[in-house]
Amino acid sequence: MSDTPLFSIIFGTTASGKSALAYELAEQLAANVLSYDSRHVYKLMDIVTGKDKPDESFQHNLYGQDLVYPDEEFSIRHFYEYAQPIIADHRQRQQPLILVGGSWLYAQVLLQPPDSLFVPQDHTLRQELQTLTTKQLQQKLIEIDPPKFQGLNNSDQNNSRRLVRAIEVAQAPHQTKPKNLLAQKEYTLRLQTLPFAQIEKNIRQRIESRLEQGAITETEFLRQKYADWSQPAFSATGYQYLRAYLEKKITLSQVKHLWFIQERDYAKRQLTWLAQLKK
Repeated sequence: MSDTPLFSIIFGTTASGKSALAYELAEQLAANVLSYDSRHVYKLMDIVTGKDKPDESFQHNLYGQDLVYPDEEFSIRHFYEYAQPIIADHRQRQQPLILVGGSWLYAQVLLQPPDSLFVPQDHTLRQELQTLTTKQLQQKLIEIDPPKFQGLNNSDQNNSRRLVRAIEVAQAPHQTKPKNLLAQKEYTLRLQTLPFAQIEKNIRQRIESRLEQGAITETEFLRQKYADWSQPAFSATGYQYLRAYLEKKITLSQVKHLWFIQERDYAKRQLTWLAQLKK
């Protein structure tokens, strides 16, 4: 048996060519591909999210895209549960699998799932907690789980959404600890990026390309179909600005500028992850 790990994980910044690399390696290794992009799981959202699907000559399986509709819930727990049988099947058959994406939290949950992974949302509790101020939420978490509060970084200690989740987890009944789906010896990690100036150039080009491909038409369809845009799906970069354009609140030039800034800021956050992974 080859000493080469069965699984490969490719992580990189947006607009760095990681999907093309994954498909190229898949052809070389006769491997299937599992996408771990938090916005590619949504159906009907293809152009703006930049689903980089392989061409018709690709003879392998592509998992992880078009799993739910935009108004359906999907989280890292859902991804963990979705990926678990896929990984187990490839391990059993000794079939290479390439994991590729830009949402590192989705990859991380397969390697080091948090103890709270299976704690469900408590909608009644959330409604109650949403009436509290950030300071009140901090005090409540300190009362029920002081170590948990102290373990949060400064940003999370002042983030009401993170505080609500922490309280929710602290008050939940005991849950079974989830298992790592991939052991360190089972995978190789490949980090993909480019000089930042090139990333910025690629982002601008991709925005133009997506507009030419029908990003505005896609957004209008979603605007007509879904009234509630508070769903996580619609936080994907670009959609909010395209909707504002359709509602005549901003110009197309402003859309391009704001969309670029949003994508660039996302790339910067990904670079932070990359820096941590290189340590």
